Amino acid sequence: MTVRICAFTSMIVILIAGLSFAASPEQKLIETAQKTYESKAAAYHTGVMCDIESLYLWSRRWLEPELARSDKSDDKLAAYSAHLERMQALANDIAVRNQAGARGGTPDNLNAAHYYVAEAETWISKAKSKAETN
Repeated sequence: MTVRICAFTSMIVILIAGLSFAASPEQKLIETAQKTYESKAAAYHTGVMCDIESLYLWSRRWLEPELARSDKSDDKLAAYSAHLERMQALANDIAVRNQAGARGGTPDNLNAAHYYVAEAETWISKAKSKAETN
């Protein structure tokens, strides 16, 4: 009887603890977007997928809830910078593929990747200007 009560009490404590530490909606979006981005990036790097627009889209989906979860300028800059790093890595990989004539290294992909990098750099510039005026 004592063992059952202890086991039942332990289950209740675990359930309550799990509820109090549940991820916020933004955190769930961040985690699922990150996992999807990483899965698609792995598919791209192994040559299974060549759709860089999908990588860009999931990086943006990762970025957006990161921006929404904080009003601090430093947090927003960090989120934009992480997106920029992902886009720079993608552009570098495409440039290497382009030089080698490898799958996924098309001029269209290279131009698109350069656009993604320039866009992220623009967002960072605007965020820095906004932070300086506040």
